[in-house]
Amino acid sequence: MKNTLTFLILFLFIFLPAPGHTSSLDNLESYHEWLRHYGAIDVYAMSIREREAGPAGQIDYADALVSMGNPDAALSILKQVHVDGQDELQGKLEWIRHRALRKLGEFDLTILAVIEASGFLGLDDSAKLMRNEPGLDNLWANVWKRWYFHTLEPSSIPEGRNSIMEQAVLLARAAWPDHKLWQAVSIPIETRNITSAPPSSDQIYIARAMALWSIEHWTLSEAMLSSITDRDKRSFFQNYQNFLRSGSLERWDASLRSDKSREFTYVYLDHLMEFAKVNHALEIQNDNSWNQFVSRIKGLDPSEALNIVRQELSSALLPNLVRGRLQALQFVFELQKEPGSDNQNAWRNALSNAPDLPYTLYLAAALLWKDMSEMKNLPDARYPFLKEVLNSAGFNPDPANMADFWEHDINQVSKLYNHYPFDYALNYLFYKDAFINRQNMQAARTLAFLFPQSEIGQSSFLALAKHAYKESDKNLAWRYLQSISEEFAKGPRQMELLEAKAGILMDMGREDESLETYLTILEKDPDILSHQRRLRLALLAQESQKWVQAQNILEAIWDDRNNVSTEIQAEVLFWLGEGEQHQGNLEKALDYYLRLSWQFPEQNIWAVTAMYRAGLIYEQRGMLDTARNLFENVLKNAGRKSQQEAARQRLDAIDARMGSSKDSGSFLF
Repeated sequence: MKNTLTFLILFLFIFLPAPGHTSSLDNLESYHEWLRHYGAIDVYAMSIREREAGPAGQIDYADALVSMGNPDAALSILKQVHVDGQDELQGKLEWIRHRALRKLGEFDLTILAVIEASGFLGLDDSAKLMRNEPGLDNLWANVWKRWYFHTLEPSSIPEGRNSIMEQAVLLARAAWPDHKLWQAVSIPIETRNITSAPPSSDQIYIARAMALWSIEHWTLSEAMLSSITDRDKRSFFQNYQNFLRSGSLERWDASLRSDKSREFTYVYLDHLMEFAKVNHALEIQNDNSWNQFVSRIKGLDPSEALNIVRQELSSALLPNLVRGRLQALQFVFELQKEPGSDNQNAWRNALSNAPDLPYTLYLAAALLWKDMSEMKNLPDARYPFLKEVLNSAGFNPDPANMADFWEHDINQVSKLYNHYPFDYALNYLFYKDAFINRQNMQAARTLAFLFPQSEIGQSSFLALAKHAYKESDKNLAWRYLQSISEEFAKGPRQMELLEAKAGILMDMGREDESLETYLTILEKDPDILSHQRRLRLALLAQESQKWVQAQNILEAIWDDRNNVSTEIQAEVLFWLGEGEQHQGNLEKALDYYLRLSWQFPEQNIWAVTAMYRAGLIYEQRGMLDTARNLFENVLKNAGRKSQQEAARQRLDAIDARMGSSKDSGSFLF
């Protein structure tokens, strides 16, 4: 009893805290920080949830869920939190919301959540949080650029959106004061005055051709384009017309004098193929009579065609859609004379009745009257392309932020980008150069974000997937691969993509899908995989009971054995034998096993094991003398005691069988 009491006193003296101090475990805040420091987020989350059910605890718990990779659950919790009148908590809630939204890929909402948080936390505290958030500076820049790309001109930005964009700039300047991008934006966002000068003769010819494209009057439009005096503009728009006629870019001649003109089809490929090609014509769906009417008047002299259109318009019973289309035709044919008030009135009348007119007519009108305001009826995701086409015609609709299309300063993309950081094409060219020539991963992220459907954007997704895989982030690598389009996946880099998918699927434990992908690779291009990788693939196929596929892979390696090391040759023969044995083809299995033992005796582990397997087959067949010879060889050459013991057991069993049957019968001869 005395000893027990002494022990308790010593325990209390040594381990209990001194008066006036608290145990570190009693200091929950310190404990929580310790858990976060060591990454024990799951225990941290559980501790937070048990500690406090109030708003602060719920917000901290949501934060922990985001860190654990469960942003959906975090957002669900944040929706239920009520912190009215508590600015600090409301700001923290919005900040956690931004982290969850970013995890989910909702990048526009991510920036909006930070802006919302700043209204409660203040500019300085918000800027500090933003600086400490990894990669937020680049995401912020790319989201803002995308917002700007989707505007016709600053004066057309709606008031609410304009306010958000300006708040985003002010926050960015506070968080990243050395970032040149934000110094290039004026507050309020402004543009230089666009010239109101009348169109030049070349611009009139281009506008006429564009209008004629809307009815696919290629002969007359070619005559208009041939009249353009500027050689580069003439060549560019003839390229454009050939594309609209054929639907193909194969004949597009890119031997022009500016970076923008040479790279135009690469920068705007998805705009051309998904929008420009399919939305250029003045049609009425499922209305053959309209199409026949347009086809008929195209064969007439423009003045005669105009008279027929005006005659049709005199009817008071026309539906608005048909009336609008006829007024658009009136605009097309009046424009073939001289641009003036008549065709401007026809254009405005057409818009009032049928605003869904083809973009070719919108471009023609904007080029004639230097007014883009009516183009707001077109999809805003296509604004960069539409503005660039006007720019190529000599009308720069945003001179403060767009470089001239025919800028002669070749090989100066970096210089031009620094001067025009919100030029869509220059962003493409600048980051493409950084990605291709320096393999810059931040450039790849920018290309994938801003130009996801372009060839370089898709290549960036593939590069980012490989980079994430090297950094051991398999889930992120897979998400990047999921962003690659089916069209890109069928292109020239198909094998590279399939190989990346197969490897990541394997590491994610999705072995069946990985195996199927690898088998597809082998079917399309077997030489892309090394012999060692093909051998591992064959073993995976065997483990998955895909014996036929495994044998095909192994036989292909064996057929190419002159380019394979003897170690791999021996191993291939063994697994070929294994495959045939499992499929019941014992003669073939014996042939592989025995050939291995004869041809590669120095490959001891494979030769000895193959001989043992062959001995078992002969023993099962009752060919005991042959089996005995093989097992004796195994006993003699085995390098491991376990192999020797196994051979000895088989020899003992054979001796027992042979002894019991020594005088079991008589021979006739």
